[in-house]
Amino acid sequence: MNTIARIGVDLAKNVMQIHAVDQSGHIVTRKA
Repeated sequence: MNTIARIGVDLAKNVMQIHAVDQSGHIVTRKA
C-alpha cells in the first residue's frame, strides 16, 4: 500500500501539476 507522505503543487499561469511521494521518495501519483 502506497501511503502519501508529501504532496507538491506547481501553480503556473496556464498549467497546474500535482505529484505525491511516499516516505521513501517514490512517486505515488502524478497529475498534470
